[in-house]
Amino acid sequence: MWAFALIYTAISMATEIVLIVVFRLKIPADNAIIAPIILTIPPVIAARIAGYRAGRGLFVLAGLTAVLTLGVTLLVTHFTGVSTGLIEPLINRPTAAFLAAVFANRIFGRRRP
Repeated sequence: MWAFALIYTAISMATEIVLIVVFRLKIPADNAIIAPIILTIPPVIAARIAGYRAGRGLFVLAGLTAVLTLGVTLLVTHFTGVSTGLIEPLINRPTAAFLAAVFANRIFGRRRP
């Protein structure tokens, strides 16, 4: 579960870095472009690396990861008032991915994603 969290965090941070550096997108001005990409592509790639090849399991884990990433981020932003920076995604994304892996393992009866 922690492996999935670390894989997802690494992929999502790398994707975000590419969007910011290569495509010159700005946070928070371009969040409407950055967020959908971060919430769709990295969860699917991380779920595939974690062993979910296709079908319902892949989409449940990826969907849970995306929803929990958004939920945890909104919750932390609400309580801290901080919506940008490096520390925030380094805490929120692995937390959301870990929770998603726990829930997916409960749903599908797997020990590890």
